[in-house]
Amino acid sequence: MVKFYTEGVIAYVEGTTDRIIDHVGFIPAVEHYQSLQSSNQILKFAVVLMLTLILFKHSLKFVEVTFKARDFIERIVILVMRASAVFAIFVTIGIVLSLLSRH
Repeated sequence: MVKFYTEGVIAYVEGTTDRIIDHVGFIPAVEHYQSLQSSNQILKFAVVLMLTLILFKHSLKFVEVTFKARDFIERIVILVMRASAVFAIFVTIGIVLSLLSRH
């Protein structure tokens, strides 16, 4: 989507004179932004790769004969359900208070 906008800026300023473009600095700014986009893609790939390797190494700790996956997952599910219940209570209180404050 960003590429669409940068190409649109280039297409918009193509019909103007070079003096206006140089004064405003559209083309150099767009070219700089496009160069940042390519380095951004490389950095994102490197970060995702590093996180993947770190999390993979961390997950190897759980691969044991004594590890009980069911207990672990049940604890996670119970925590998520408790958090959802607390959130639902706060939402309900907020709705009731907003209805009472309209009078």
